[in-house]
Amino acid sequence: MSYSNTTQNPQPTGGSDESDLSSRISNVSISSAQSAVQIIKESPFIERLMNMISRDIDELDNTATDLRNWRKQLDPNTYKPVVWTHEMTCAYQQYKDLVGKIGRSHQEFLRCERRTKEEKNATPGQHILCAKLALQWGCDALTAADARLEFLKIYRNAYKLDSIDNHIETAQDVITSGKKALYNAKKCYDSAYNHFS
Repeated sequence: MSYSNTTQNPQPTGGSDESDLSSRISNVSISSAQSAVQIIKESPFIERLMNMISRDIDELDNTATDLRNWRKQLDPNTYKPVVWTHEMTCAYQQYKDLVGKIGRSHQEFLRCERRTKEEKNATPGQHILCAKLALQWGCDALTAADARLEFLKIYRNAYKLDSIDNHIETAQDVITSGKKALYNAKKCYDSAYNHFS
């Protein structure tokens, strides 16, 4: 908390000093109470979303592993990619568009994190906002990874063999982005709670 205004503009001695101090203490108490209420309200939503993302990460990791195993069984002598249909092109564009959202939500989280770190006395509400933005980043990452992997599950002959490998590994990179987002969400969430400990 800053007392710069009081230091630069001292009040006359007497009852006004006590009244001003009392007002500041009251404002601090109200601010802390509001932050506590906000955390209580947000906690169930944030915890559920973190748990959902964690489960989705495990599921996508398993899907990526299954597709790697399928890829290993393909015979280079008999495998042939198909000519793309309009439906395939639309599905491809859809997952590409989803990938574009990851960078934007990640940057929003980074901006919030930077502002929070610059604040010497960041409020729990600021940490909660960062946690929510990290979760948005995580949701965007896992939605894009799911769409990418689902494309390959449906259109098994869409790519050449080398491209299949790249497709799966790129999906794994996106899943890793989701894992980082979840880690950061938990860290911000814990920071909000630690404010009151």
